[in-house]
Amino acid sequence: MTERDALVRAVCTAPDDDLPRLVFADWCEENGEPERAEFIRTQIELRRQDVPAPRRAKLGRREASLLSLWERRWKGELVSEPGLLWGWFERGFVERLSVYDADPFLANLDDLFDWTPLRKLTVGGWLDLRPLVDSPYFVRVESLVLEPKAEVTLESLRALYAAAPAPHLRLLMVAHRREIATALEHLAAVYGDRFTLWGE
Repeated sequence: MTERDALVRAVCTAPDDDLPRLVFADWCEENGEPERAEFIRTQIELRRQDVPAPRRAKLGRREASLLSLWERRWKGELVSEPGLLWGWFERGFVERLSVYDADPFLANLDDLFDWTPLRKLTVGGWLDLRPLVDSPYFVRVESLVLEPKAEVTLESLRALYAAAPAPHLRLLMVAHRREIATALEHLAAVYGDRFTLWGE
């Protein structure tokens, strides 16, 4: 594992902490990636509440400029497969993934979670959630949204129920279907206000 790889893994294992992100930014600046360093620092500063409006506007313009030039390259470092759609950058890294094809998702679990602090998953197709729930990466997932087109088996929902209360999971959103109504009632009971039905 290279030094760069190790620094990215540190970000992935402590996604709430800005320090590993800033350490990685320092490394980028010292190793020929000054634009990535600036982008990480810019997005982190934009998250601060005490940034004056003129400074915030300037940072926002710079963020947009850097993204227009470098977003494709930076996302190109991540798993790129049909059926997987990466979201936007947050504090310098992509944290959201939409899954429309189960095969590339399940085949690349390690790489998906090792190269970016993936915390928000949206499922829009068929997916057996059990390999994810049984993996060491499930504790990193804060938001799991199962869209109306998601085909989630009862076994998947039972796995989510068995993993409850799963304190890391701050949002579990599932589209209602009559055939899984009882399972949804069980999930609502164990996840409380962290559970919601799609569209509510």
